[in-house]
Amino acid sequence: VWVHSQGELIRDAQGRPATLLGTAVDITERKREQQAIRESEEKYRRIVEHAPAGIYQSTLEGRLLSANPALAEMLAYDSPDDLVAAATDIGGRFFVRPELRTEFVAAALAATGFVQREVGYRRKDGTVLTANVQMRAVRDAEGRAEFLEGFVEDVTERKRAAERLDEQVRMLKALNAGAQRLAETLSV
Repeated sequence: VWVHSQGELIRDAQGRPATLLGTAVDITERKREQQAIRESEEKYRRIVEHAPAGIYQSTLEGRLLSANPALAEMLAYDSPDDLVAAATDIGGRFFVRPELRTEFVAAALAATGFVQREVGYRRKDGTVLTANVQMRAVRDAEGRAEFLEGFVEDVTERKRAAERLDEQVRMLKALNAGAQRLAETLSV
């Protein structure tokens, strides 16, 4: 049992201690709730820190508020703190086409959930990756947008593989068409 107690010493007319007046309140339930909150926060912190996708929060204007290690690594920063310190203008710093962020934010503010875009994203060293970015507006009790949050996934290799596959399919179709023409020519 957890108890919060306080007391006051009452003195007699000569100034000698006469009585101790005090209160005690059982705060066991409050302590349990605080512990449950700490455990919940720790659980979700671990999830965010170990997630394979980049996770972020930003102001509506484009200053990064927080980022997880996966996003820092994806964008070639040493740590999430370094990334947050450098990201005072997300649109200008990361979006290959900064105007897309403005459109993206407008879509997120108009939506009730996540919106998604595939965009060119710039790493710290200037190299470009293709990113699947998801964003949503986080709103206060009155429905006003307070900040944005979302996920970033590097889909560069997946896009390249799809392009290579498309090229191979085009080549096979061309070969097949040539083989059919040759077969028709030989059968005549």
